[in-house]
Amino acid sequence: MMRQISCLVAFCLVSIITASSVTAAALDGASDYGNKESEIGFATVAVNVVEGTFEADHRIINVSDQVFQKEIIETNSVSTTQIVFLDETVLTMGPETRLILDELVFDRNATEGKVVMTALKGLFTFVSGSLPSESYQINTPTTIIGMRGTKFDLFVARNGASTVILRSGAIDVKNLQGVERQVNTVDLATNVVTKKSEPTLPAPPTSELEQLFTSLVNPGELQGIDPLQVNTKRESIETESIRKKQIQLKNEEANDLKRQKAEQPNSQRIKKLEERRQKKEERAKKREAKKKKKAEKKALRKAKKENKALKIAKKEEKKAAKEAKKTEKLASKEAKKATKKATKEAKQAAKKATKEA
Repeated sequence: MMRQISCLVAFCLVSIITASSVTAAALDGASDYGNKESEIGFATVAVNVVEGTFEADHRIINVSDQVFQKEIIETNSVSTTQIVFLDETVLTMGPETRLILDELVFDRNATEGKVVMTALKGLFTFVSGSLPSESYQINTPTTIIGMRGTKFDLFVARNGASTVILRSGAIDVKNLQGVERQVNTVDLATNVVTKKSEPTLPAPPTSELEQLFTSLVNPGELQGIDPLQVNTKRESIETESIRKKQIQLKNEEANDLKRQKAEQPNSQRIKKLEERRQKKEERAKKREAKKKKKAEKKALRKAKKENKALKIAKKEEKKAAKEAKKTEKLASKEAKKATKKATKEAKQAAKKATKEA
């Protein structure tokens, strides 16, 4: 609260001395950097080296320096800054952080406006200003954040993975595919690991991640610290944070799949059961048809075999009948021959007997 009050006081003071500040900047040779129309706020804190890039121009940002629309603000591993915008939005940037001030539309006499920023990497704290909540949009490489409250912290890893921690009010976080997650509970965080992964369920952030944000609360503690030590510490925390996010994401996907199966309407379950029953019946019919066809083939082979045996039997019977007829004919011929011989012999005997008598 004290920080916001001090920022507002500083804002009023800087608004009064804007003309003299611009004149001083001109004397320093920086009059070509930005223009009056694109001024959207000023720096209230600048610890160590804070850089600004506007189009092709670069500069070092000091306390009370104006910032401009489309300007890129960067901090190194041991620097922080705080900026108060025309609508009284307060942005705090931690070490090794990069942000683009895309757009700020503000009219003190109007109720509408627009604030758009792109957080490319690093640590941020956003406190919304006097515009309606729907006026604010914070982009990252993997998320789009809508503010429906007062304050949130943001951590954007080097690979674009984003963690949003709600501090007061409420926020809407969605991935680049449009899948949205609302966070309504203070001090809970949601993560978006990749452009396509869904925002995770709200959960408390890791203690290691919370430690990184201490530099935003107490920026003076960075004075005299070795940049290499800060980089090593942050890289270790960032790697561990990403690993935990990926595990959490996999667990949530598995739980969602189980929940979807459990929450399927009865009609769908009945439909699936009916489909299974029909498939089972179809398989049974196919097996029965196959079995019947096999039996028919077997019966056909048996009939063919029996028919062949019958033909052979008939052929043998016909052959036997022919042989019998031949034998009978031969026997009849022999009998006739014998009868004829006997008759001839009888006649000869009778003739001889008559002759002897």
